[in-house]
This record gives sequence, C-alpha cells and structure tokens, in this order.
Amino acid sequence: MMVTLPSLALALLSLLRAGAEVPVQSSFSAEKFAGTWHIAAAASNCSVFLKIKDGMKSATITISLTPEDDLDMKLVWPMLDKCQKFELLFQRSGQTGHYVAAQEKKDMHVMETDYSHYAIVHQLQQNGQERPRTALQLLTREQDVTPQHLQRFKELIPTVGLTKDMLAVLPKSGECQEGTGRHTQPPLHRDAVRGLTALPMAFSSLSLLFNRSLHQGHQVSVAQGSWVSLPAWPGLSKDLQPPQEAPRLPCGSASHRLSSAITTHPSVLPPCS
Repeated sequence: MMVTLPSLALALLSLLRAGAEVPVQSSFSAEKFAGTWHIAAAASNCSVFLKIKDGMKSATITISLTPEDDLDMKLVWPMLDKCQKFELLFQRSGQTGHYVAAQEKKDMHVMETDYSHYAIVHQLQQNGQERPRTALQLLTREQDVTPQHLQRFKELIPTVGLTKDMLAVLPKSGECQEGTGRHTQPPLHRDAVRGLTALPMAFSSLSLLFNRSLHQGHQVSVAQGSWVSLPAWPGLSKDLQPPQEAPRLPCGSASHRLSSAITTHPSVLPPCS
C-alpha cells in the first residue's frame, strides 16, 4: 500500500533533489555568516524581477540564528518614501550551507563566502509545472562592492543556468539606514510571505508587490495592516488567481482600483464583478 507523504514533505524532497548539485562553501559556518549584509547584485530568471530590476536599489539583510540553528532573515527594502521590512525563515538541511523553506518551496545554498566581505547565494523556487525560478545574489558587508567580487559573481552566473542579461547591479542607498528619518513599515511576519513568487530572500517578496500593472498612487496591501504606495509598473504578470472567499468589488470602481492589491493573503488579487 502506497503511503502519500504530506505536501510539505514532498516539497522538501523536491527541493533537496533540485539543489543537490549546487556547490556550497566548504566548512560553512552559520555563526560567521550571521550579521548584516547588503544585496549588491542579483541575477534571476524571474520575469517580474527582469521587468523591475533596473529601478531597484540595494536592500539590507540581517541574519541571525535560531535555537534550532535555522537562519532568521530580516530584510529592509527602500520603496518610494518608505522602508518596507520582510521576515523570512530558512531551515537547515542535512548539508551545511544548504537551507530550505518547505512552505514556500524555496531552496538556498551559500555557494561562496569569506564571511568578512562577500557571499554568493544561490536560490531556487519550485512553482508547480513551471520551470524552477533561479536566482543568484551577491551579498557584501559594506554597501560598496569591489570589482573583484563583482567579477567573481559574474563568472558564476552561467554555472547556475542564468545569463548576464539577467544581472542587476543594485545601487547603494542610505535611505533605510538608521537616522535617515524615513518611515519604516512594520515587518511582515514569515507566515505572511508564504507563496511568494521568486528569489526567496528578497525579490520574491517584492515580486508580489509588482504582480500587476499598477496605476500611479494605488496602494497595495502586502499584509493586513501594512500598506505601501507603489508607482506605475506597466506590463507585469496578471496570472495569479484570487481565492473563492475573497470579496468581490465592482470592476473599475474606486474601491477596486485602490485595492488592486494583495488582501487576506499576499499571493492573491481581489476579484471583481
């Protein structure tokens, strides 16, 4: 008699198989890897990322270890006049330097790091029958990236199935640093970012916010009680389906336009009738 594994276990097994050939830093130390990093560059085959990458700025990641030796990540992204926080949790696998988030079907390998200056992180997300969404990130301790580290990052891009036209070198930004006076939104709990579309540490979260063509001045609810205003991003994906229980609003009404948004769950859009 065949026993059906729970969906989370199947997702975990799928991620472990998909990432089996990705190299990791030899003798990886999570304790040394913890701390503050800046996303200096990224490459991804995510269609949303490719459409917004030229307008993105560097984000800050703070990594800490949980009592279970998992990685708790807090990200801060400069978004218009606000600094939006995200929280993600990656659980360690059987291999050092390899982490998974089974709920989000995400997989992460720390491919290279010297702990003091740079790290190169590979990320993978399974998305049903679609091709896996792959991303590579260059993390730096300082906001300024050295030519040597950027060159090494570029060398690794084709080794993970990406191309250099998918690369974005993110300009540094002091907009979300301490003492800048910018308003910081409440953090999104890790449970609120389940189902995000790509680049689990960062760009998957952002891709939700830009998953539709938004008009200037619209507001997008990325979690209950947390709103951010977004500019126009024409031509973005409209393929997400709303849940059956989502409220219906008159199409074209002010209410629907202003809630062209993520409502009870960050990966769905409100229906209209």
